[in-house]
Amino acid sequence: AGVRPLPEGGGQGSGGVRVSSRPRAADWVVELRRLPTEGLLALGAVVAAHGAMTAMMTMTPVHLYHGGASLSGVGAVLSSHFLGMYAFSPLFGWLVDRHGAVPVLGLGAAMLVAGVGLSGMAPDHEAPQLAAGLTVLGMGWSALLVSASLALTQATRREFRPLLQGLSDTMMNMSGVVGAVVAGLVVSAASFAMLGVLVGIAALPLLVTAVVVSLRHT
Repeated sequence: AGVRPLPEGGGQGSGGVRVSSRPRAADWVVELRRLPTEGLLALGAVVAAHGAMTAMMTMTPVHLYHGGASLSGVGAVLSSHFLGMYAFSPLFGWLVDRHGAVPVLGLGAAMLVAGVGLSGMAPDHEAPQLAAGLTVLGMGWSALLVSASLALTQATRREFRPLLQGLSDTMMNMSGVVGAVVAGLVVSAASFAMLGVLVGIAALPLLVTAVVVSLRHT
């Protein structure tokens, strides 16, 4: 089953007086503290998914270049990644509708870790393995964003949904920037394989938490 939505909150004060439901900008802090586990998990999923995906994707062309890949070869690998990111969104939407947001979030976390591991272990001359890993990684990213968007919406009162969605988008973009910068530093100081290890370890808590929360809903 999916997460249970919070009460929408009445728009009527005592005596039937209409009370404005428009929150102040600072109220998001209070709303964050009121989020249930599923809402916090959704925010964490967005951050982890985008940060991991950006870190691996930005360094893949460099890794392939070191292996002597052609420009068309690099393009083919990245195209497979974009295919995984967007082509399967309707499938994950259907799964969320059928099984709920939390189980699909767990599936996405598992695919994210698997994709990072598969691509991170690929030598620089193994474009097919990199393509497969990045495709799975893209699918995990898609599953996480689709399910996390619904989980966050269901866990948030209606008047706070635009505010929390804006916060989610901001956190997602910031994680992408941090992921890209850290990935460059790691590959420069160590290797692409080490980047895969570190990103995989960083994503594991998301997988464990998603599985635990999902089991609580079964």
